Amino acid sequence: MTTLPEVGLRLARDDEWEWLFELHTGAFRPCAEESSGLSDPVEQRAGVRAIDPRNVVGVVSEAGRPVGALHWRVDEEGGLFIDLLEVSPDRQGRGIATAVLGLVRERAGRQPVRLSVQRANRARRLYERLGFVAVGGDDRRLVMSLEGRAAPAGPVATRYPGALVGELADSARRVRRPAGLARTVIAVDGCGGAGKSTLASELSDALGEVPVVHTDDFASPDEPFEGWPRLLEEVLQPACAGERVRYRRYDWVAGCLGETVVVPEHDMVLLEGVGSSRLAFRNHLSLAIWVDCPPMVRLQRGMARDGAAALSRWRD
Repeated sequence: MTTLPEVGLRLARDDEWEWLFELHTGAFRPCAEESSGLSDPVEQRAGVRAIDPRNVVGVVSEAGRPVGALHWRVDEEGGLFIDLLEVSPDRQGRGIATAVLGLVRERAGRQPVRLSVQRANRARRLYERLGFVAVGGDDRRLVMSLEGRAAPAGPVATRYPGALVGELADSARRVRRPAGLARTVIAVDGCGGAGKSTLASELSDALGEVPVVHTDDFASPDEPFEGWPRLLEEVLQPACAGERVRYRRYDWVAGCLGETVVVPEHDMVLLEGVGSSRLAFRNHLSLAIWVDCPPMVRLQRGMARDGAAALSRWRD
């Protein structure tokens, strides 16, 4: 039984485009001009970078060393579409492409994975062995698809191990409030798509239905991160003073402040969202939890949630 190499996948940096071009011409040297549709080297470089403006470009690594590239996007149906999967010539034939596709399929979950491949490309045979089937194309290229994983039987497990949630809940119960605070406020912070909302929900259940306040309720399209003064005034200050907490949630559809939210009475409050542990909140927090997650996974989650039109916002 062949053991596949362990590979990593991260977003490409701006200073890696020359290396990505050399990889492209090396991996597809017999058809490099056809792949980009250009013959001038300068234009070829621009063509590789702009194969599709919707694409996310990732660098494949093995033991920390860059060995390949993956150009992909979330398609209109919510699945993953691969435009290019390239492996450095000196690392081809070692199972790297197979390992990358396994990683992609795992991250796609129940959504299909589709890809585009030249009919003459030898990689087509690899895709067929892995279960991809042709679903379209033209005289030069094929579009192939691999169906997503079946839904698991029975109840779906939580996304965080129960032991981890239990440990965090125990820490929340034991933590000492800063002097003078009437409630324990716990921040669940991290980058977009990291899994903060899921963890906050599971912590709330573990702690006995602790109310959750979301920083997104204080954000807006024009000021996505600058709603914190209102959050401080309307939530943290009254909560820590032992007063009843109520605030108006921003309505993202109507584009204005919407319904009034009354936070249930409890001796704890979970504050979830980007910037929930910012320095300006420090004197009101008893505990801060940072949720980390690989950029590629966060990007995939964001695209699945917000749609392909949000790609530029998530990449920025």
